[in-house]
Amino acid sequence: MTLKEAVVQARMAAAQHKDSGVDIRALEAAARLALANGAFEDSEDDTPDIVEEFFPTSEQQPITDGKPATQRLGLADKLAEKAEHASNNIPNS
Repeated sequence: MTLKEAVVQARMAAAQHKDSGVDIRALEAAARLALANGAFEDSEDDTPDIVEEFFPTSEQQPITDGKPATQRLGLADKLAEKAEHASNNIPNS
């Protein structure tokens, strides 16, 4: 695709968005805000936890009293703890 073709295609897409009522600037602003308010940031330290969450390498641990026998927290557990900690630190109005 040439640069001229890309520009024509981009203009056509922008016209389609405008005609269908999509406000691209507002959508991009909302996306920026959502990313700025993200629960976690990119960190090399988090990579193993994220990989383990989606691709577990070990079999399910035996459960005792509703909790796994070993207390290895997954990513979801860590995020829940972080959210709980943050909500406990909100000053009362």
